[in-house]
Amino acid sequence: MRVKRGIKDTSQLGGMYKDQVYLIGAIEILKSRKKIDFLKFFSVKMGVQDYLRQEKLKLTNIFRQIVVNDQMLRPYFLKDMETYLAKLDLIAQTNFV
Repeated sequence: MRVKRGIKDTSQLGGMYKDQVYLIGAIEILKSRKKIDFLKFFSVKMGVQDYLRQEKLKLTNIFRQIVVNDQMLRPYFLKDMETYLAKLDLIAQTNFV
């Protein structure tokens, strides 16, 4: 329903697909949650697949420097990683991911 929001004639082509893209990204994160170090993941701006590829390449120098030197501010929800991961597991289970 939200894809066609703001369009007067919803039978016409077109729409707002940002929500669908965010949903796809959220599902990818939930599927990969066991492989992701969220502190590292939130320290860079990249997609899940790119992040997982970087992990295999042992990360770039800049990425390593940011994480090792702890130069980033952590989001409030990452202060208790155990609780955060438990909530992600619950979200994944509830949504059959």
